[in-house]
Amino acid sequence: MMTRFLIAGFSALMLAGTIATSAQAQSSVTSQQSADIAIPQVVSNLDPFEVATLAYQGAFEDQGIPSAGQLLLQHHLGSVTSRDIVQSAIDQNLVPPERMNDVGFRRAIDYQLSAMKPYQ
Repeated sequence: MMTRFLIAGFSALMLAGTIATSAQAQSSVTSQQSADIAIPQVVSNLDPFEVATLAYQGAFEDQGIPSAGQLLLQHHLGSVTSRDIVQSAIDQNLVPPERMNDVGFRRAIDYQLSAMKPYQ
């Protein structure tokens, strides 16, 4: 009877050691795989209205785009274009880079800025 308990205990001990070694090996493989995976950069996909509004509110001032009435004036004079605004939005990951070639997107920004009145 004592022999049975010794054999059962020894078997359980060996099984526990094997499981722990297997789990440790799996953990290191998972850690290695995680280290090799590149984390994609998150890019928003704002619509033209949102981009124009952000420009008006001064979100792109760090890139040299003026805000509020100055933005509307410079846009009217052609000093600030929808291309400038889209590039700033791309730089801040607010729209994907493909938006630069989207003429309809840029025209919608132009329309939105033209529709805003600096003095009402």
